[in-house]
Amino acid sequence: MDNENFYFENTEGVHSKFWAISIIKDKENKIDCWWLIRKWGKIGDSGRIMRERIYSNYEVLRKKDKLIEEKKAKGYSPVL
Repeated sequence: MDNENFYFENTEGVHSKFWAISIIKDKENKIDCWWLIRKWGKIGDSGRIMRERIYSNYEVLRKKDKLIEEKKAKGYSPVL
C-alpha cells in the first residue's frame, strides 16, 4: 500500500461539512512509515489539515478504519 484516499460528507439537516483521510507512504525515509492525513471543514471551504506519522502498516490501517467508522456513526457518508 502506497497511497489511499477516502472522502466523506455530512449533509444531514443543517450540516454541510466534509471529512477526508489519506494514507501516504513516506518514501524518503529509510525506515517504513506512513502519513495519516485528515482534512475537514465546511463543504466549499479549504478546511483544516492534521498530519500524523505512523511507523506500522498495521497501525495506520487500524487507525484509518477506526476513524472512518466514527465518522459514519456521526452521519458522514462516502462520496465517490
